Amino acid sequence: MCFHGIGLRFLNIHGTGECHTHVVAILEEIINDRSNIDRIQLCYDVGCKFETAAKTLLPGKNITPHIGRFHLLGHGLSCQVNYTTTRTTGFGLMVGEELEQLWSYIQHLIRSGRVSSSPRKRQKLDSCLLYLAQRMREIMGRNLQRRWKRMNEIRKDALNDLEKIIGRRVPSRKDDDGSFRPESTITKEYLEEQYAQQVLYYRTYKYV
Repeated sequence: MCFHGIGLRFLNIHGTGECHTHVVAILEEIINDRSNIDRIQLCYDVGCKFETAAKTLLPGKNITPHIGRFHLLGHGLSCQVNYTTTRTTGFGLMVGEELEQLWSYIQHLIRSGRVSSSPRKRQKLDSCLLYLAQRMREIMGRNLQRRWKRMNEIRKDALNDLEKIIGRRVPSRKDDDGSFRPESTITKEYLEEQYAQQVLYYRTYKYV
């Protein structure tokens, strides 16, 4: 689904378990339908693991996986640095669990679906999903307005935090590799450099 919470593509899974190939099948459907897409950013519970699979199963495609905030807390620090949506332009306040809300909306179809034929199941799902999509479109403006308000609150808090630390002195130190770092002043450029070094470190970090 899109980051507004509207379902776009669904895959009928036979059997149990969830495989990377399921995600690949949906991505291939989107890529084939929208050939002008030059980059896809997706949110997936195990985006860190899927990144390697995407390079193997979808070679040459510019796909950047991320992990939703709910699942990200269960991952290590390297994933929290490299796969968070909060540091990625375009995701806004997306939680990453919007699809779970959809399942709660259609759970009433489970009982009748157990005794329905396959065409009847698809018919009921299509009708219900089209209704939910229309409902989401109708309340989208209100939802975006609420997110915009919340974003401004977060931005205000972040700017206040920055104001408190900008200009502070960082004492000189000697790193583990023996290199000496002289005393410096915290600036926005300094913080951006620290962030870039943090990302690079965890991109190349190998667990022992």
